[in-house]
Amino acid sequence: MCGFYGKFSNTVDVSSVERYLKKINLKHRGPDEHCKILKPNIEIDFFRLKILGGNKGSQPMTSFDKNWLVAFNGEIYNYIELAKKIN
Repeated sequence: MCGFYGKFSNTVDVSSVERYLKKINLKHRGPDEHCKILKPNIEIDFFRLKILGGNKGSQPMTSFDKNWLVAFNGEIYNYIELAKKIN
């Protein structure tokens, strides 16, 4: 199963806050892929275990306009039916 870590603040630049990821090793949760988003108000590290989805399952996912970001842990069981609706 994948694992992710993140921090967010409206008032503090989180890029300067101590990185807790060094203390919390999540690589064993997702050894196949690591993606990192680091901006002044948000930091997300995502460790992926590739089972389904190929390269389209990479996270965090961003919207086309780059205004939205999502990281989630779990499986979408009805992905085949959903894909038919959006294609």
